[in-house]
Amino acid sequence: SIQPSNKYIHPGPEQKETFAVFTNYAAPDNHFAPSGWMGDTQTIRYNDCTRQDREWADRVIQIQYMPTPNDTNGWAGIYWLDDSGHDLRNFGTLRFRARSATPGSEVRFFVGGFCSEAYSSSIREPIPVQESDAEGFIRLTTDWREYFIDLREADLGHVVDGFGWVAERVRTPEGVLFYLDDVVYERSAPTGPTRNPSRAKVTSERPIYAGRLSSGYQMGGDTSEHTYKWITDMVGYVKLSYPPGQQWGVVFITVGDPTPHGHGQRKYRDFSMYQTLAVDLRGQNGGETVYIGIKDKDDRDNGLETKIPVKLTRQWQTYLFPLSEFDTADLSNLYIPAEFVFEPGIGAETVYFRNIRYLKEPYKGVTFR
Repeated sequence: SIQPSNKYIHPGPEQKETFAVFTNYAAPDNHFAPSGWMGDTQTIRYNDCTRQDREWADRVIQIQYMPTPNDTNGWAGIYWLDDSGHDLRNFGTLRFRARSATPGSEVRFFVGGFCSEAYSSSIREPIPVQESDAEGFIRLTTDWREYFIDLREADLGHVVDGFGWVAERVRTPEGVLFYLDDVVYERSAPTGPTRNPSRAKVTSERPIYAGRLSSGYQMGGDTSEHTYKWITDMVGYVKLSYPPGQQWGVVFITVGDPTPHGHGQRKYRDFSMYQTLAVDLRGQNGGETVYIGIKDKDDRDNGLETKIPVKLTRQWQTYLFPLSEFDTADLSNLYIPAEFVFEPGIGAETVYFRNIRYLKEPYKGVTFR
C-alpha cells in the first residue's frame, strides 16, 4: 500500500530538551536561516559573528535598522526560515536574550505568521513576546535580558519560521542597534505570567482582525480601474496604498468568500448584540481620509451604504463607531463587518489598519472621528 510521505517536514526532536535557532556563530545545532528579509531591506545591517568583549568566546547577533524619510515601507525585519519545516510539537517555549545600544529602543519579536506561494507556517498568526504591547513591541534595555514566547497553544507541526523581528520608522525614527543571543526552543513551559494582562481578550468583544483575519473571514479589494495589488500584509497589520488615477477604491472584509450581489447566497453573521465597531488606524503622513462602512447580506454593490469619514494622524489611534450610525445595515445579518472606502476627491494615499473588533460596550478614553 502507498504510505503518506513526510519528506517536507523534519521529524520532531523527541529526545532533546532544546532546539536551537542560534547559540553561536556557525554552531552545528543552529536551525533555520536569517533569509526572510522583508520591508525596507536596504536599511538592515546584519552580523551574526559579533564579539561583545575580549573575554567572550561566544559570538552574538548584531542587527542595525537605519530608516530614512524616503523608505518605501517605513519598516524592516528578518524571518529565520527553513522551507522544509520542522515538527516542534514537543516544545512549549521559545526563549532568547536581547539588549540594545540605546535604552528604550522598540522592536517586535515573534514566532510564526510566515506565508508565501511556495510554503507557509503551521503557525498562522505571529506570536509575540509575553510582555509585549498591543502591537507586539517590547522596549529593550542596554543590559542583557531574557524574553519568552509562549507556544503551548500554537500549532507547531510544520514550523518554517523559527523566529523573527520587525522595527518601524515611526517607533524608532533614529534607527535601532540591538543584539540577540541564545534563541532556543524549550520543552518546558515559559517562566513568569502565562498571559500579558494588557493583551488579554475581553469577553465582550468579537475580533475580526487581530494580527490576521479571524476564522471564517476573507479580505478583498477593488478600484474604479480594477487595480488590485495595493493591499499588503505587514505581519500584524495591513497597509493600504490607494493608487493614483482612481475614482474610488475599497478594501472589504467579508463573512466567507466575497460574493457579488445577485451571484449567489452570501454568508453572514449576527452582530446585533454589539454596540460599537472599533478600528485602529493611522496614515502614512497624517491628514489622510478614509471612509468606514459595513454592509448586510442584501446590500447592493452600488456604494450607497452609510459610510463614516475619518481623518487620520501619523500615530495609531483607536476609532470607535457606534453601530447605530450605520443605518443602512441590518446588524443581524452582516456580510461585510468592515470596509475601507476611498471616495472621489481623495488622491493617492497610504493608510494602515489593525485590531478590528466589535464591542458590546465602548471603551473609554479613545477617539471617535
